[in-house]
Amino acid sequence: VSNEISSGQLTLFALSNLTGKTSLNVNILTHLEKNRMVTLMSGDNPKTFAQAKLQAQEEVLAIFDYSRANVPESELLDISQGGAANAKLLAMSAIIQGDLTVGQMSQLLANMSTDIASDGTLDDTNLRNTLIENSKNLDMAEVRSNLVAHYTSLGISATIPDFETEINQFLKPPVANDMSASTGEDTPINITLAGSDPEGESLTYTILEVNNATVTLNGNVAKIGATVSDQDVIEFEGKTVDVKATDLKVILLNKPEGVLSSNAREKKIPIVYDYLPNAYNQRNWISIGRLDINTSGLMLFTNDGGFANYCMHPSNTLDREYLVRARGDFTLEKKEIMLKGILIDDEVHKFTDVVEGEKNGSNQWFSVCLISGKNREVRKIFQALDLEVSRLKRTRFGPIFLPSTLQKGKTKELDEKEINLLKNYGG
Repeated sequence: VSNEISSGQLTLFALSNLTGKTSLNVNILTHLEKNRMVTLMSGDNPKTFAQAKLQAQEEVLAIFDYSRANVPESELLDISQGGAANAKLLAMSAIIQGDLTVGQMSQLLANMSTDIASDGTLDDTNLRNTLIENSKNLDMAEVRSNLVAHYTSLGISATIPDFETEINQFLKPPVANDMSASTGEDTPINITLAGSDPEGESLTYTILEVNNATVTLNGNVAKIGATVSDQDVIEFEGKTVDVKATDLKVILLNKPEGVLSSNAREKKIPIVYDYLPNAYNQRNWISIGRLDINTSGLMLFTNDGGFANYCMHPSNTLDREYLVRARGDFTLEKKEIMLKGILIDDEVHKFTDVVEGEKNGSNQWFSVCLISGKNREVRKIFQALDLEVSRLKRTRFGPIFLPSTLQKGKTKELDEKEINLLKNYGG
């Protein structure tokens, strides 16, 4: 990343089937897969090597919000070659390295490998924050330039893949609409500020001073980077500028299985934004939480980042209800554990309600409720009790139920009464 040759040594590992291979590339991805593969191939129901390899690769890629579609075996990836799969590996390498020393990077890899070994997910918030900070601080143009210079010095003809897109997919920077406006003297102008953040965080609109004009905010000369809301008074050359706030909107999507809860496309995999209304810029919708690719059902979207944060914050106790089909031996003892809480990766996970449903052979249906909505929490609880989830569908978010008449892939806009129910439900 920094174009410096390290004096330290970084050791990476791989578990690979060498059949038919004349060479292989041991890299960051193979290294992170290793411990997880060992776990998957052990225990009471061990997976085959091939099964463990595929699942571990999928889970490691998912940490960075990447899909495994069209990604070959990790050992076959090459960051000196083009293509989306190679771009993912390069992006992951850059994100993990950041500006860390070799010792720090080695420690980060060790902690990540240990964290994901048991369930394939990165649950340690500190580790994830490190990855986010690393990606924020990357100078991607410099990284590309360094790589080109490095391969040139080695006499290698390289095609550096588009890792920048993959890093942005992980980081998910805000999307804002650039705009310019002008008006004649004594002619009022209305300006609507529009933007969205995929993670639902607040946005700051930047006021620019052009042609030596004076822009004031609440009577003071505005500074670049000032935050503006519809409650503020903005003046341009002594004339008041009307800043309009858009009405709060919330839509409900019946998400199909096999659809990514992302605003960035992975090859030909559909994303939830493909199903949102065109009347309002699709990418301006902010997702209120997520569902993994194999989970279907109710998802909510809004045009207000603050409202999205309110709905997702655990302190507001908006519970979620899921319909689950699972395979395995379910007992009253397991039900009690689900309700009391189970320690998974140093964190307590539990349901607030568990209702048993119809049983067909080794499969049984359940209705479960929880409040926190942590990543893959429903699946983790069932898996920890030797119950394999084969189908998962969200049917309720707070007071909002998934309408039985709403087909998969279709949306419904919530009315004012339903939005008020959401506002007043938690807390």
